[in-house]
Amino acid sequence: MKKNIIWLLAAILSCGLMLTACSSNDDFTEPVKPDDEVKMPEVSRDFDKVADWMAAAVQKCHPNIRKAWNNDADPADFNLLLANSEKTRIYLINPNTKKEVPQAEWTDVLKQSLDETTSFAHLPFDGKNCTIILVDFNELDALKEIKSQYAGREVTDEDYMFDLLALFYHESFHAYVQTSLKDWQNGEGEYNRSQSYPIDYNPRIYRKLALLALRNVWDDNSKKEAQYARANYWTNKYEQAYATEAAGIKSTDIDEATADYFERNVLHPAFNRYPLINDINGFELGSMVSIESYLSSIAIQLAQREGRLNEAIEAFKSQTLTPINFLLQDVAVPAVYDESQDAADIERIRQATSKNIGDESPALQPVIQACEVHKAGEAIYLGVLFVSGSNSNSQGDFVLTDLPGYGCEAVYSVSTINYDIQEKTIMTHSEYLLVPIENADALTLEGLHDVQDVSSSIGAVAITQEAQVTAVNGVDGFTMKTLPFKVYIGKDSYGNSYYLCSEKK
Repeated sequence: MKKNIIWLLAAILSCGLMLTACSSNDDFTEPVKPDDEVKMPEVSRDFDKVADWMAAAVQKCHPNIRKAWNNDADPADFNLLLANSEKTRIYLINPNTKKEVPQAEWTDVLKQSLDETTSFAHLPFDGKNCTIILVDFNELDALKEIKSQYAGREVTDEDYMFDLLALFYHESFHAYVQTSLKDWQNGEGEYNRSQSYPIDYNPRIYRKLALLALRNVWDDNSKKEAQYARANYWTNKYEQAYATEAAGIKSTDIDEATADYFERNVLHPAFNRYPLINDINGFELGSMVSIESYLSSIAIQLAQREGRLNEAIEAFKSQTLTPINFLLQDVAVPAVYDESQDAADIERIRQATSKNIGDESPALQPVIQACEVHKAGEAIYLGVLFVSGSNSNSQGDFVLTDLPGYGCEAVYSVSTINYDIQEKTIMTHSEYLLVPIENADALTLEGLHDVQDVSSSIGAVAITQEAQVTAVNGVDGFTMKTLPFKVYIGKDSYGNSYYLCSEKK
């Protein structure tokens, strides 16, 4: 599941409230602020001090795991393997342990997981379920501008520490609560969390209006009846008008909202400055469809506040209802609704969306350029099969509606034992990454025989005999290790040449 950057500040729930929310009653409970926070170790870029800070934070957060969820979330499964950016040092951290693991004790599974990750990975180690989190302040420095834009203020090293801590609990929840539970069902039907491009503003507006209505209830429960009806009107309109997107994002809504809810209810009672809910009114107002999945955790917070968490958990485990659908399942959709009352919010959302992911957005320029080059038939690509288990960070994942079958990853980063791509905007087709190369001569292939040249779409290429990919020149930041690969060669319908390589099976 892809990591999305979260740099938000907001309000609070206490452990006492969480215990009430886990009960079966339907009584509304007001949030209660926790006691003053215990002083934490200093924030430093020295790796040993980073480990000190994370160990102290885990001590504070771990007791909230079962309060935030239920017994499905076992604290014993939340073990942190903290790795430095050079991948030369690792600390094992849990409430009972903070120890550096010497390289002599690194297992083959640990070595491979560390080699493949650019952010996080899950693995068994020392008889425990663990999650590797990579500490890389260079990532913070490189993305500081966009992170600050998202936060609405200058982000700090301390913000980055909280981001790593949240990532640990969020991704561990995915791995050791959702994925490992036999009764947490996989989503059925289409599964697609990509944003369509060119941008259609209406689905973004409809979903954000529902979220804004829920935020109004969070801020003032006396508005519940009217605002729940408002939220249900826009949710129903979205699901009817954009049924394909709604079906494709349903599992992401469930899985990411629950993980976002969990992480916040683990961190927030321990650290008042870590937000319990997303701001929604800020940078997120113009975000892509997948970010809306995280934002919809507010529906779970409201369900918890109303004493309905256990019922909600069962609905999420069976993948029957999204968080918003669960919260509003007994709310009637207004037969008549005056949309003009939302005109100001609609304009706010449209402007924010245009600024963040519209054609004038700086973040979209690499996508626009990649599409233009591709349509001109000027590109030569090396295609790489995405290897299961590798990790990625992306500023944007787009389905190109005017280039059927194609997508685009903006600022894509992936690292596996087979290849390493950093800071690239890459065209995709189905499960393949298409990496631009300067010319056909820049790709050196050895042991390649009986190559079949095909002039067809990339989905209908011929499989040739095995070959060795030994070098890719002319692409900054892209390397591929010498391993046996199957190689496909051909052109797509736009005239783009490609060399498509997939991992040997």
